[in-house]
Amino acid sequence: MKNFILLIIAFISIPIIGQDLKTVKTSDYEISYPSNFRYDDSKTRGTEFIIYTEKEDEKDTFIENINLLIQNLKGYKIDLKQYVTITENQVKENGKLNESKKIRVNNSEIHLLSYTANLTGRNLKFYQYLIIQNEKAYILTYTAEIDKFDIFFPEIIKIFNSFSLK
Repeated sequence: MKNFILLIIAFISIPIIGQDLKTVKTSDYEISYPSNFRYDDSKTRGTEFIIYTEKEDEKDTFIENINLLIQNLKGYKIDLKQYVTITENQVKENGKLNESKKIRVNNSEIHLLSYTANLTGRNLKFYQYLIIQNEKAYILTYTAEIDKFDIFFPEIIKIFNSFSLK
């Protein structure tokens, strides 16, 4: 039985160990992503970066992506609980909140949000990590069309879990 469990662990670990990753390190954070994804740090739409998944085919008109938004909260005295309440209320105005819970990743207290919304005629699903540190809100978001959300999700979780603040 013990050998069987070790075999399963080894089998699951192979894709993680063998995957070619790129890592971005800044003075605030670090994140790793698969080398076949495209990294854009042009600060489009106020983001720190956007990591695009691969386009499925030529008919693919929406490319699933991860983005990081950093909000300066200096002087607002907002903690994570208050920030989550504000965010949940905003989500409920235009979408449906599916999940909201506290988790710990890389020794950081994180609030995980998952919700759906129809934006610009597309049914989208969002998966977010909300973190408050040093009077800044870090919002790491995966955005995908609802019917394609699970395609990249195993890789997305690895990317999210590689995210750490300094």
